[in-house]
Amino acid sequence: MRDDGSEIEVLLPLPTDITSKKDLTATLTPKGGATRLSIVAADRTLLLVDPLWAKAQAEPLYWCLETSKDGQMHVQLTFEKVDEEVEWDSLVKPGGRFECWFS
Repeated sequence: MRDDGSEIEVLLPLPTDITSKKDLTATLTPKGGATRLSIVAADRTLLLVDPLWAKAQAEPLYWCLETSKDGQMHVQLTFEKVDEEVEWDSLVKPGGRFECWFS
């Protein structure tokens, strides 16, 4: 995760069977004054963060697949923070839920 002031960027390594963007669904969902992030492939949750460290704009959510030099495929997500002044120290709010396919 990287906080550049106005946006958050997340890089998530993917399982080897994910080869196309059409295999994934990424969503930011407003939920009770907070924001939830999920990345799903078919019936598998690859990433679930509920709630995020701070509020985020549900739209726009930019994401693409990239391959690193070692051949590892990952998804890169970029989204806007609601409050640029809030510095994100983590992706998940303390006491929140963080699930990742490789954890």
